[in-house]
Amino acid sequence: MTMTREAPRDVLEPAGGRITLSVVLLGAVIGPMLMSGTTVALPEIGDDLNASGGPLQWVVTGYFLSAACFMLIAGSLADLLGRRRVLRVGALVYVAGTASVAAAPNIWIVDVARTVSGVGAAGIMAAGGALLAATFDGPARTRAFAAVGTAAGVGLAVGPTIAGLLIGGLGWRATFPSSRSSDR
Repeated sequence: MTMTREAPRDVLEPAGGRITLSVVLLGAVIGPMLMSGTTVALPEIGDDLNASGGPLQWVVTGYFLSAACFMLIAGSLADLLGRRRVLRVGALVYVAGTASVAAAPNIWIVDVARTVSGVGAAGIMAAGGALLAATFDGPARTRAFAAVGTAAGVGLAVGPTIAGLLIGGLGWRATFPSSRSSDR
């Protein structure tokens, strides 16, 4: 008589888990991809908007500073208002900020829009992690978080290459998706 082991629970098995994981993975790859791609776009942004020094550096700094400052707040809001709601609002704020960067007429608007994007990213990161923790247990949770870590790494790795290709073909605004990205 041979004993068979029960197949390991799939990371996508829990009810709602497949959609939750897909949404969190999307945020985990896009956010880091745009973060790392932004650094490649800085020289073009500076040339196009006649900016340099501090105002140009705030394109990157504003994003990271606002994301870091709002991470704990977003986590608390996720506990109070619901993880899915905070994830949705975070995604909307992130998209609005990113689209505003693409349409910005000057460096000051770019800086403010990137700061707004950072606030949205804080909501995505805090609520996304909380959603995974609430959706998956045991080994499935480990696999879900490993997938998110891998997705973030892939986003960071491919961001500069994708940004470079977009900048070369369409200009720096194409690195910040919106309906006006290719308008020049």
